[in-house]
Amino acid sequence: VFVGETVLNPIFSVDGRCRHILSIIRDVTEREYKKKDLQATQKQIEIERKRLDSIVENNTNAVFEFDEQKKFLRINQKVTEVTGLTEEELIGQSVVSMVVESCLEDTLRHFDQALQGHAIDFETAIYNKDQSIVNCYVNTIPIVVDKEVIGVYIIAKDITEQKKMMGLLQESEQRYKSLYANHPHGIFTFDRHGFLESINAGAENITGYTIQELKDGDFR
Repeated sequence: VFVGETVLNPIFSVDGRCRHILSIIRDVTEREYKKKDLQATQKQIEIERKRLDSIVENNTNAVFEFDEQKKFLRINQKVTEVTGLTEEELIGQSVVSMVVESCLEDTLRHFDQALQGHAIDFETAIYNKDQSIVNCYVNTIPIVVDKEVIGVYIIAKDITEQKKMMGLLQESEQRYKSLYANHPHGIFTFDRHGFLESINAGAENITGYTIQELKDGDFR
């Protein structure tokens, strides 16, 4: 396919009348192909940008973008919902300002690993706007352009309620173990088939038998 660019120049006679037209045609085929290639590339870049925007903005977890200095570049709406902090309040600030002191050393170490190109998952804790603590499970994703890491994406899942439930469960288990071990009366536990599984110290004092002797049926 040939693509030409035409320039028409009128040629006037001595009496001022246009007697001829000079047509100059220039081959611009290569230029037009390059223009189309550029337009196609720009369109593809725009599609990829919109895809990324969709992943960030519609993510059910908090998404942060950081530069190489660990400063906020971008956040999604979920970050504001979790922390109460707006994009205007965070952009340009260091992640150090948000991380709970006891988690800061580990968090910065994982950041450095991400900036070296390693995707890292870890737990940390951050402050929200009213200085309450939010526990997070974090995925780090290095941002690589032309084989160079230029920043880090952080996807953070709020696990505060799960941590509270785990704490309550552990506390309940500890209370049960304390009650079981220190209760003055004998406590026997059996499995669903009726076989003895364990006894407490009170049961040993009452029967005079150890758990193993009771399981073995050796009552001499």
